[in-house]
Amino acid sequence: MKRRRLPEKLYRIGEVIEHSGLSRQTLHFYATLGLIREKARTRAGYRLFPPSVFADLERIRALQKKGYTLRDIRAILEKRHATRFATAKTKTDRPKDSEPNASGSHE
Repeated sequence: MKRRRLPEKLYRIGEVIEHSGLSRQTLHFYATLGLIREKARTRAGYRLFPPSVFADLERIRALQKKGYTLRDIRAILEKRHATRFATAKTKTDRPKDSEPNASGSHE
């Protein structure tokens, strides 16, 4: 049986502020720079963020503490997102007949 994927919870900016301790201005600034990405907007135009925003914010803080600039951090995060997307795409694009058989070889 194939599992259905549950919709992921999206967080309004107020929730991200509450859980991260960052200000609204900082989050807007990070979004403008491309450090964090909103997933959608409400009908009223409020930003909605995916759960991954919290890991990205932790990464941003850790990299800032190590002395990286926001420009450097953006490049690091973009590379990470691109790698994650490419890995996911590779997994879904693999033809069924290229799956390894029980012996581990491809048919």
